[in-house]
Formats: sequence, C-alpha cells, structure tokens
Amino acid sequence: MLGAILVSTLFVGLGIGLLAGTVNGGGASGRVLGGVLVLGGLAGGWRFGLHPSVHLTADCVVVTNPLRTVVIPLASIARSTTAGYGGVSIEYFDGKRIRKTTAWAVQKTNVAQVLKRTTRADEVATTIDGAARAAQH
Repeated sequence: MLGAILVSTLFVGLGIGLLAGTVNGGGASGRVLGGVLVLGGLAGGWRFGLHPSVHLTADCVVVTNPLRTVVIPLASIARSTTAGYGGVSIEYFDGKRIRKTTAWAVQKTNVAQVLKRTTRADEVATTIDGAARAAQH
C-alpha cells in the first residue's frame, strides 16, 4: 500500500510540475500530459492504496476501508454478519468489548433489501459467518 501511495504521489507531483511549467509559457501538450498524470495519480492512489476490500483467510477476516484496516480473528466474531446499504457489518470481541466494523467493499442496495434479493454482499456475509462458526468449534 505504501508503494502505491508513493507512486501516486510521484505522478501527481510530476503532473502539477508540468501544469505549473505550462502556465508560464509552455504548450498545450504539457497541460494535457500534466492533467493526465494528476488524474492518473489520484485514480491509482485510490485504487491501489485506498480501495475498500474484504479478504477471508484461514484464520481471520481483513477489512480494508479508505481510512482504516482491521484484522479480525475468525474465533472472535461475536454475532452473525449482516449485509446492508453501508456494507457488510461484522461484530467481534477485541478482548475487552464488542466492536463493530463495516466492510465498505460489498454493499447491498435498498432495492435489494426491499425485494429480499440475495446479493454478493449476502454471500460474503454468509461465507464469513460459516468460517467464523467453523473456527469457534
């Protein structure tokens, strides 16, 4: 993740440098290239550095949201996970109290909830529940 952020920062910096240079008499091609580098750097930083994800491993669930990554041991998942508009909610015991985190990577639309449709978010929640139950027995 750090490498992606560094590369994205480099692209943004190069793009801003090109844009600044072209403002003072440079050509239109420099502005276009600068704009492409800035947008590419920002998009790359989002996709490879801050993009939400949820990964199930043999012994834990790794939830990565743009501002925080949480590693949850399967044996500590307290209640069944639920899929909702904000994502898949997971309640777990951290050794002191029950905490809750939401995996933004998989969300269930309000329409799917009203129509009681099974979505990818429901499948992810069910898979995490099954793995947690297996780890607790």
